[in-house]
Amino acid sequence: MKTISKVVIIALLVLVSNLVIAQTTDVTTDSHHEISIVVDDIFAPDVVPVSYDYYDSYVMYYSDYALFDKYTTKIGLGYKFHFGDNALRSKFSYGKNNEKIDDEDDAEMESKNMMLNIFLGYERNVSIGKAQIFYGLDLNLNKYTSNLVYEDDNSFYNSKIESTGTNTGYGISPLIGVRYYITPNFSLSTEIKYSVETYRGENKYEYYEFDDYDDYVYEREEKTTSSGLNTKFGPLGQLSVNIHF
Repeated sequence: MKTISKVVIIALLVLVSNLVIAQTTDVTTDSHHEISIVVDDIFAPDVVPVSYDYYDSYVMYYSDYALFDKYTTKIGLGYKFHFGDNALRSKFSYGKNNEKIDDEDDAEMESKNMMLNIFLGYERNVSIGKAQIFYGLDLNLNKYTSNLVYEDDNSFYNSKIESTGTNTGYGISPLIGVRYYITPNFSLSTEIKYSVETYRGENKYEYYEFDDYDDYVYEREEKTTSSGLNTKFGPLGQLSVNIHF
């Protein structure tokens, strides 16, 4: 997905440079509505979202709420209502990351993660020729779910671990960005935010051992809750393609 995103960005930059060279007059618009396709965290680095401790299969590490949000490219839809130099803004974005790892010792691990973001806010626009600098504030709601299964058939007793988690976060995000009008009805924009979020989560952990006849010989289950404060600058690269009408 990240490879596709980078190809799209390069193609758009080439298009923009050609259009900018071809145009010499200012572009203004009286449109009230703006619909956007947004790609967040385009340059998120490649990371392995799940791993396990070879010496203790009970100890497992996987992407938590903050880590998954930071390292996952997300695609979203946005809408803004402009009035004068002001705008009300909203955005819905979605990201997922599925990984499956098999090793030579009959161990298998599969991880499925999903992140959903909803933003509502306000922005103020300052026009400079074809460009606009905007700044404002978003209120945001984040939902994150994870599911991890690890199975090991290379032991005296076969083992299986299942871990599921759900985190919900609420926050506020001051922002600043720039928008460039290619035509009165088409623009490109990017922005950066400083997000402050509180989150609360619940995790369930199940560990099983069973023999070759699939009879359980040991079972362990734990439930935990977590809460905290998460702050970050981001996204790690954003491109918004906007239509005005």
